[in-house]
Amino acid sequence: PRQPRLLFLSQRYSAPMEFTTEAVQETLALDKQFSEFFANTRIVLSQNGEDYNDHKICNKWTKIDATFVGVISQGEEQIDIALRNDFDIPRALAQLRKVVKETNVYVNENESHPKLGAVRQACQLVSKYLSILGIGGGVSPFKCAVNGYDATLTFTNQSQARGEEIEVSQLLDILTQFRADVRNSLRSENPKGEIFKLCDKLRDEDLMRLNVHLEDRKGRSIWKKNNK
Repeated sequence: PRQPRLLFLSQRYSAPMEFTTEAVQETLALDKQFSEFFANTRIVLSQNGEDYNDHKICNKWTKIDATFVGVISQGEEQIDIALRNDFDIPRALAQLRKVVKETNVYVNENESHPKLGAVRQACQLVSKYLSILGIGGGVSPFKCAVNGYDATLTFTNQSQARGEEIEVSQLLDILTQFRADVRNSLRSENPKGEIFKLCDKLRDEDLMRLNVHLEDRKGRSIWKKNNK
């Protein structure tokens, strides 16, 4: 399991382990931070397109972009130093957490024009070192997630593949029923109200059963895969 591994990795192997309520809560918060990071970066990359040309003249890199890339490079350097220093994994995790935080700040401050190359670089860095530390089953072809933290993954064994097939089947059942309900609601006295109710049901009940969380934002909606 991912969370117990994070708990153990947060302690120095050469020191007595503190198995306290506070340590457990800190681990859960760290796990949630990584999960949100992968979900949010997936949204940024998928909405803008992975083949987006960061080098267009009309989209020149700014000082903010260059500073962010510098933070990523510095983070990787510090992680390497920490691991070479008697496997100081808690320090390495702290650096990963810093990269995650700085990426979130960068994306939020540049929501309309983030440089996808920079975001992808940060995502790949976090993916790489979490996989090295045994968190997840390896870097996915998406190159911005490790197994267990994001929905866009390659499965490493047959049981995971079967689980995905079941989820796809359940999702198709939900969409089929949703379409039928919408068609039926158009015959009601208040079709607009009925359709709004069906949309809320799809978000709050049907998709939540698949651990999929929809968020309504200005003019659009996004989805995230919740941890089980």
